[in-house]
Amino acid sequence: MNPEYRECVLCNTSMTFEEPDKKKGLLFACERCQDAFCQSCFIKAHGDEAFEDMFDGAEDEIRCPKCYAKS
Repeated sequence: MNPEYRECVLCNTSMTFEEPDKKKGLLFACERCQDAFCQSCFIKAHGDEAFEDMFDGAEDEIRCPKCYAKS
């Protein structure tokens, strides 16, 4: 089965959800708007701490940088 490639809506890097990019990190889908975004673009927009908060239980859902800013 071929992996599904999607582009980060912010930097247009094409990558899969299964394999991290060496420069951009992991790819995620926003649970609000369904846009794909990479780890690097989220951290650039909101910082390491905000990124880590989404995955340690401090946040209730995975959000792209745009949706995160609206919260």
